[in-house]
Amino acid sequence: MIIGGLLPLIILGGIIVLIVRAVSNRGAGGSPGESGTVTIRRFFQYAVLYGVLIVVAIGFTGLLEQLLPDEGSVIRRDSSEIARSIAFLLVGIPVYFGIGAWVRRQLEDRRERASFGFSFYLTATLLTALITTAWAAFELLSWVFGAESYDNGSLARGIVWGLVWLSHWIIAANYQEAPRGEGHLIVGSALGLVGLGTSVAFTLTVVLNEMYANLFETSFAGSFGENFGRSVAGLIVTAAIWWVYWLRNGLRLERTPLWHAYVLLLGVLGGLFTAISAGGTLVYTVLEWFFGDPQAATASGQFDILPGLSAAALVGLGLFFYHRAVLAETEAAARTEIRRIYEYVISAVGLLAAAGGITVLFVALIQQLAPSGDVIAGDSEVNLLIGAITFLAVGAPIWWTVWSRIQRLRIAEPDIELRSPSRRAYLMLLFGVGGVTALISLLTAVFRIIEDVLDGNFGGDTIADMAPALALVITTGAIAGYHWTIFKEDREDEPAGLRSALKEVVLVGVAGDELAGEIRAYLDARVRVWDRLDGPVGSPDVAAVLAELEEQPHEQVMLIAWDDGYRIVPFTART
Repeated sequence: MIIGGLLPLIILGGIIVLIVRAVSNRGAGGSPGESGTVTIRRFFQYAVLYGVLIVVAIGFTGLLEQLLPDEGSVIRRDSSEIARSIAFLLVGIPVYFGIGAWVRRQLEDRRERASFGFSFYLTATLLTALITTAWAAFELLSWVFGAESYDNGSLARGIVWGLVWLSHWIIAANYQEAPRGEGHLIVGSALGLVGLGTSVAFTLTVVLNEMYANLFETSFAGSFGENFGRSVAGLIVTAAIWWVYWLRNGLRLERTPLWHAYVLLLGVLGGLFTAISAGGTLVYTVLEWFFGDPQAATASGQFDILPGLSAAALVGLGLFFYHRAVLAETEAAARTEIRRIYEYVISAVGLLAAAGGITVLFVALIQQLAPSGDVIAGDSEVNLLIGAITFLAVGAPIWWTVWSRIQRLRIAEPDIELRSPSRRAYLMLLFGVGGVTALISLLTAVFRIIEDVLDGNFGGDTIADMAPALALVITTGAIAGYHWTIFKEDREDEPAGLRSALKEVVLVGVAGDELAGEIRAYLDARVRVWDRLDGPVGSPDVAAVLAELEEQPHEQVMLIAWDDGYRIVPFTART
């Protein structure tokens, strides 16, 4: 059931990722000379191949399920199931191998191996097989550990889809080229990481719950044996996935934007967010019991969530520190743009947490000014203050530590830091989001005032109803104003290179991503990379190229690798 619900979303997400990559690579040498008709043909043929493979796999699974003994060591005989499986195989096998033989001949062409359709087929098949096999393995291991009853369907699915996964893994290793092959490895790594983190947290929770129950004579849902068996089964399966996809392969991939998105967003940010959420809830629970208005009547009932929160916090910290170490290993001694992105992401997380605490403090203050209002039903004012203090205590130190370091570097090396697109994006995003939120909140507050004045009901209740909107106006307005001030200061000290007329640079036959990244940061220009098919590939001196591009009076230029170096040619696109 779970697999059936997740599979369409995962496949759809993979398709979206592949489409975005295909579109972005059209100008980067993805499939030179490929027409739209060829692209559609390839996509259609691989979509059909994928669909027929599903039919064949279902046929083999159903037939094998009928042949394997059931829990009572009895082989089942369901004539309708057998007939359906045989029909699927009789129709699907010839079609699959027929299309497959034609595709194999097409794969002798490098453009076919680099095509979007082939990448779509391998990614969709590998992820489908991975999820189905992993779920079957989880069910079988749960049975081994005594947490589930035996189901020969799980064994049949595990065998068939495991062979599908293995065979297509080999095909991907032999035929798929590096830029296209990272998609399924990164998605598989993400699935393994999320599953492993969840399994570790669940295993720790089960163990800590048992210790807590024995210590305080409480009880938790489900038996310890069944819960522990399922958690260990999940731990084994997800650890195997993460080991194969990430430790064995993902770590060796080229450090592309997709790779960094996995490490930064899922590993660093996901781990930090989990740790902050769990740790903040844990602190709130403790403060609520000693200083607030607890919902539970006994200490054991109040703190029965501590095992789960502790496990989540430990897992989140583990993910954060591990991926931060991975990120540090990929960086040179100099401060890189990836490092900047990492710092701005952490700063934003801390700032948002602190802003949430400040907002709640303002809500509580406004409630005191208008005691007749009850903004958040069911929570006492003391609990509101405890929640605000918790958010503030967790978020403010994180934001201040990271942001103050960023600002010190900005003062020490303005020519470098002010060229950072991450810094400009960070400042504009916080200014924009903060300003829009403040404006919407202000409109809400004004609407409430006018409505109550027209109805003759203006009073303490009006102020109380306006408390959340007014608090957001103050908090988000302050955030927007502060970051707008920083942005204006940056503009005043902006290096000359950022004022260049250049808007777009097309690199033709120039090797390496370093130059493209430096042009984006130094000149704030759009950069596209095209491959030359006739031979020359140049690696010009970065400093010399930047100096020459900075003097260009044109908005669009091509930097073309030449036998004796490179040429810079201005161009304009026809509309």
